Amino acid sequence: VQSVAARLICDREEEIEKFESEDIKSKNVLLDSNYIFRLLNLQTTFEYQASIETWELLNKINCNLWVSSTTINQIVCTIQAVMNNYSATTFTFLSNYNSESFSGLISAIIRQRLSKADLQEIINNLENTLRDKFNIKILDSQDENTFEFDKEDICSLRKIKEGKPEESIEHDVNLVYIIRNHRPKHVYKKSQV
Repeated sequence: VQSVAARLICDREEEIEKFESEDIKSKNVLLDSNYIFRLLNLQTTFEYQASIETWELLNKINCNLWVSSTTINQIVCTIQAVMNNYSATTFTFLSNYNSESFSGLISAIIRQRLSKADLQEIINNLENTLRDKFNIKILDSQDENTFEFDKEDICSLRKIKEGKPEESIEHDVNLVYIIRNHRPKHVYKKSQV
């Protein structure tokens, strides 16, 4: 999805039209937490707009959009961590800043003047919003938690994501395993997707 978003942002219009007309063999797209945060307008305005354009393109070419229950859990935990680490005073204090000075969830909190109650409502409605508003299917958790992680996979991702929490690294490896499990063969070229 991020490569599709990059194409929407960076490429010329005719290249996007060419992409739309290509015969994509796999029509299943597994979405990650960053993309979901953007789609829910919980990051910067620019990222939100890019995610909506990407979502529209994926729907236009009839892709099935999926999210894993571990990704949903990661989103909930991230929002809860922000809620637990900020008091009502902090939320009021942040509202005096320009949202573009911040990134991620804090940017959205400032820009939309979100309160703890607003964030709790987002958590409470998360699965329904994904299903009903965006037609995103939630992957059955039985399809996810059956993997034993290869130490080499964890180590290589740890190098790439240096400084990130272990849960974040395990989540990303889990997504790779889900994709491997559902993909019939390795994909080496975009034309094989």
